[in-house]
Order: sequence, then structure tokens, then C-alpha cells
Amino acid sequence: MAIQATPSGLEQAKAEYARRFTSHETVAHLAGVSRSTVSKFFNKTPIRIDNFRAICEVLALSCETVAGLDALAANPKTLESRQPLDVDELIAQPEVPEPDTPEIDQVTAFLQVVRQHCFDTVERDHSQIQLLNRRQISVSHLYVDVYVLEDLSSETYINPKQLSPDYDSQTDRLWLGERKDQEPRSGVEVAVKKARLMILGKPGSGKSTFLKYLAEACRQGEFCSGYIPILIILREVDVQEFDLLKLIQSAFDLDLVSTEQTQQILKLGQVLILIDGLDEVPQALQRSVLNQIRDFSRRYSANKYILTCRTQTADYMLPNFDYVEVAEFDEPKVTQFAEKWFAAFSNGNPGANLSENFLKRLLSPEQERTARLAVTPVLLSLVCWIYTSCQDLPAKRSELYKHGIELLLKDWDRKQGVQRDSSHPIVDQLTPTDKQNLLSHLALRKLEQPDNFTLFEQDEILKLIADYLGISLDDSEAVLRSIESHHGLLVERANGYWSFSHLTFQEYFAAREIVESRDLEVLPRFAKNLIEQRWREVFLLAVEMLSEERADELVWLMQREIDQLLAGDEKIQQFLHWVQQKSSSVDVPCKPAAVRSFYLNLAIHPAHDPAHDPAHDLNLDSALAFSLTYVSIYARNFYYVFDFALNCALDPELEIELQQLRNKLPNRSNGNRESFKQWSQEKGPDWREQLRAVVIEHRNIGHDWQFSKEQEQLLSQCYDANKLLVDCLNLPDIYVSPSVREEIEATLLLPLVAP
Repeated sequence: MAIQATPSGLEQAKAEYARRFTSHETVAHLAGVSRSTVSKFFNKTPIRIDNFRAICEVLALSCETVAGLDALAANPKTLESRQPLDVDELIAQPEVPEPDTPEIDQVTAFLQVVRQHCFDTVERDHSQIQLLNRRQISVSHLYVDVYVLEDLSSETYINPKQLSPDYDSQTDRLWLGERKDQEPRSGVEVAVKKARLMILGKPGSGKSTFLKYLAEACRQGEFCSGYIPILIILREVDVQEFDLLKLIQSAFDLDLVSTEQTQQILKLGQVLILIDGLDEVPQALQRSVLNQIRDFSRRYSANKYILTCRTQTADYMLPNFDYVEVAEFDEPKVTQFAEKWFAAFSNGNPGANLSENFLKRLLSPEQERTARLAVTPVLLSLVCWIYTSCQDLPAKRSELYKHGIELLLKDWDRKQGVQRDSSHPIVDQLTPTDKQNLLSHLALRKLEQPDNFTLFEQDEILKLIADYLGISLDDSEAVLRSIESHHGLLVERANGYWSFSHLTFQEYFAAREIVESRDLEVLPRFAKNLIEQRWREVFLLAVEMLSEERADELVWLMQREIDQLLAGDEKIQQFLHWVQQKSSSVDVPCKPAAVRSFYLNLAIHPAHDPAHDPAHDLNLDSALAFSLTYVSIYARNFYYVFDFALNCALDPELEIELQQLRNKLPNRSNGNRESFKQWSQEKGPDWREQLRAVVIEHRNIGHDWQFSKEQEQLLSQCYDANKLLVDCLNLPDIYVSPSVREEIEATLLLPLVAP
């Protein structure tokens, strides 16, 4: 039966619509009906009862009031609560649909069923986060808005005059200097505006929690209202058989939706696709996963895509995606997070005294080093918990993990007066040290598997535990379940699949296994992993935890691996001679190794490594290298960069030649994208060669080295490994001796053979 609004009911509906909405389409999305059905509703055209009731619910009005009591009283069935429609019944709907819109109404109603299923999944699986004491709380109770930097440091030019006065070129490496010229923006605000967004961030910076928050906000209608939210956590899926379409179909419910229906829903462009942890994909599968996401986002371009990845993983570049970096917590964010954390930790008690005392301690001058570490949610959470339990704050990141894990394995139960009895003799016999040794063994063994370094199959982890402890598989399952339920360091991600609760904990335990080993060959074997991204944090933690003698040995081994990486390639050795010659010719307030690394990266990635240093020569050379690279395609900031180079050219002869080349460019005020593109295709190659000749003559850069893809990869690996080594040397309170540090810095990136 079809009904319509009474004149008075329609007046109320129109008033509520004007107050809350701006388009019929929004109401249609929320009600799960077609836009034409909403238009009929407001035109007093009779529509189906279930659609009428759905629109009234969206408008927060009584269906009885809008339709008139007499109309509803004549049809008692309409007074019953509208139940979710069975999909099979919906597709084979016996009732004659409204004229003109039968297919549209069926599709929108079907979408509503799928949307509700995904809402239920978000509420069940992603609406809560687990504190370190394993308590589950609503993500909104602890969430502090992620703030992001929209300009990546690797793609932004800095005017030296704009750098803050506290910039120290002697300690801030060219590739490590913090961006102090940007104002962070709300991550939610940025996510609203971007159709395709890649969120980069350090370990524990809140990327995963941010995606959970967005999924829950979508469910609540506070973000991407009307969309269907899907959160895919890559560490929880088998990426060796990665199929994004199947994953989305599974999220829609395989029993509910066919492949064809999934494709139809995606073509409508109402899906919010959240993908977490690209950096946790095994290196051998990275390219195939990335290609599939790229192709998928092109094919179903009307949907919204938000992905996360660790900052140091530079291989994940997707066309048409906007990239942002998660900003570290500033003091107000630290305060906000701490207040929320202590309130949540104390069962809803505001915890004002605890948070106030903690913040006084953390922000005191003697705790400056710890405060510098506590700028990401995972580390700040650890610091809060350690302060609550120990009334002390360690200075090193490794010490934070050590204290936090001791709390998880031992002190938390003791301080809470909890006596755990597993009724299993082997479990009860394991000391906290035994458990740490076992977890360290598991962490390192898993990290050594390049094809899957985070996710254990249950049979695999049970055998590892059984072999290590010398027990049966049944006993090993008891141990596994005990560590999961009592300590939360291992979690079952899906039926039969396990991982560490946070990748950071796995990295710490792997570093601990290396540091505690008495095997004389453990450090040489470990150093061979230098070019593998998944080992980066393990190197940083291991160097921090080693004694002076062994720390010296490890950094020497790391440098030897860098040298051996390039030793057998004659062309690369010639290139390193040029790097040495060029870096020696500039007068900059930076250490020679840093300048050599800058010119190495400038030659292989000229469009992605602008100078972040007040040194005039470096800004000029990076701008010229950018101009050489981007003249062949349209680049939004090409003119700006070339003019910047022109203004930096203090050499009168160079300035004259650059100005002559500038005069040959199309007029920017009269041009547009298409005219520049046409010019770059017709005249760009010749113009670029003229520029190349000028910069080679005056600046000795811009050489066409004609490296093969394999050589480019080697040089990129060398740069990343060199950066990691310097990061290790710059760690506070490490035991690398000053003489070793100086000798390594003096020889970094020098050629191994005479020219």
C-alpha cells in the first residue's frame, strides 16, 4: 500500500528538512531510498509505506503524525516497526513497486542492507581499542585528533630565510631536519576533502587508530555520511593471495552479495575503503599489492580511499593519491591524550590529579629527553602506564619498551592483586624472563621470513613454541593462550592466525634476541639485513641496547655492508668519485658525510629531495636538478622552483644564462596547463639540454649517468642504508665510542677504488 503526507505533516517535514539538510540526495542516502522517492514524498505523491516510514525517521518525525492517524489506523500493519528486509525477498519482491522507479528503489534498499552489515562489523570489530592493560574502551574515549602535515618534507622546497632560529645545521641532518615551517591540520578535515589519501607516519603514531576512528565516525554519520565503511587490516589477511575485490565482497558478506553485485555497488561510488599497514606487506609482494590498489582505485574511482603506511617506506607511491604525514604530538596534544588516558585507565574517574602530576613530571627540564620520545600515542601510552606503576620515567625508547613489557608480564597482576592460576603446570612454571625469551625467539624467527614477517599460522607458532620449550603441541597451545589472555602481547587476528599485538613489540623483542645472543656470528648475520625495510626499527633498538664493544662492532658491520653493496660496480664507483668531488667543492655548514649523501640522492631522485638547509649551494643545486627533471611534464610549481634557482644564482655569468633560458619559457600569466604541456613536448627537450649544459658547466651537476634499473635500485638502497646508519649514530645515550663514530662519518659514501 502507498501513503502520502497530510498538508500539516508535509509542512513539518519541509521545516525539518530545511533545518537539517541541503539536498534530497542526502535524505535518500540516509533513508536507503532513491532520490525520486524523496521528491515524491515532498510533492505529496503516494509512496510505499516502508519508504515513507524511512524518510520520516531520517527527518526525526513521527510517521503517524506526518501521514495522519486516520490513514495509519486504517492499516494496522504499518504501525509495526519496520524490520530489515531479507535480501532474497527484496530481490524477488512480490509487491508491485512504485511507478517509474522500481529498480532504483530495490538497489537503494539493497544498499541499505549491505551498509547495515558493514556498520555492524565496524561496531563489533573496530569501535574499540585495547589499552596496555588489555581493557577495551571506545575509540572515541581515547582518540585525540590526528594532525597532519600536508607538505611532505621530501617534496617541499624551503626558503632558508624561513627556517626557524633554533635550526641547527650541525645536528639536524639534511635528510632528518624536522619541518618547523608547517602548521599541522586536522586529519579529519584533510580526509573530508581528499578522495584518495595516503597517511604516512612513524611507528605507533596513531595511523591505525585514526582509521578505526574514521570507520566508527562513518557508522555514526559524522564522517562520509551515506558511505559504506570497510576497514582492511593487511596484517590480518593473506597478502600472498591479495584480491581487493574479494576482500570487499567478503566485507559486504559473501552469503549476501555476489561478485557482480559488489562491482555494481563499487560503481555507485558509496564505499569508504580504509586500508591499514601497507608497510607490513612482505617486500616480495609489495609491488603486486600496490599495483592492484592503483588499478582498483582507477577502475572504481568514485569511491573514497584512505591508506596508511610507515614514513620510512618510500616504495609506496600511488598516482592520484594525496600524501600527508602524521604530525608528532605537541604539548597541548600530549596533555589532551594524557588526560584521556588517565581517565580511561581509572575506570572513568577523571584522574585529574594523576594526569596533572604526570604532566608536571614529564614536562620538567630533567625529563626533556623522555618528553621528546613521548610524541606518539603508543610511546606516550607506555610512558603514562610506567609512571602510574613505577613513578619513574626512563630516557631511552628501548627502556620504555622494557619497562612496559615487564608491567605486562609481571608487575600489572601483582600491583592489581591478581593471582593467575592457569591450572596447567608448564604455564605456571614459566617465569616472566622465560616468557620474554620465548617471545624474543618468536619475534626474530618471524621477522626472518621475508614473505610473511608478521602473521603466524597457528600450526607454525605452536611448533615454534613446542620446539623452543621442548614441550608437546598441546602444551604449547596452553602457553600461547595464556600469553594472549594474561598479557596481550600475542593476539589471534583471525581464526588460526596470530601476531604480536603491535609490530613495535615484535621489533623490540627481535632486537632483544639479537642483543642477548651469545652467538659470535649473530651480529654479522644481522647486519646483512641492512637494506630490508622491515629491519629498520630493529637496528635502531639494537644499537641503543648493545654494550659499547658490541655497538661499535655492529655499526662497523653496517658500514661494511654499505661499502660491499656498491663495491663491484665500476660505474657506481665513478659516480661516487663525482659525489666526493662535488661535495668537496661547496662550502656549507654541514658535515662532509651529510653533503655526500645529499648529492648522491640528488642525482638519483632529483624531484624528491629538495634542500632543507640554510646552505645556499644546496638550495641552488636542488632547485636546478628539479627544473631539469620536471621540464618535460607539467608541474604546478615548476616556475616557482626555476625562479627560486635564478634568485639563488649569485654567480653573474650563471645568472645571465639562467635568465636567458627563463625568457624562452612560455608566458605563465597567459598560459595554462595545456599550453605548458604542448611547449614541453615540442620545445622542452631542447630547452632541457641547454639547461643541462649550463648547470654542468657552472655547478657540475645534471650529468646523465644512464644508470640501469638495477644500479638505481642499488644506489637507493645505499642511500637508505646510509641514512639508517647515521640515525643509529645520532641516537641519544648509545654506547658507540666517539672515535668509531667520527671514523665512520669521515668515510661514509666514499669510493672504494682510486679513479
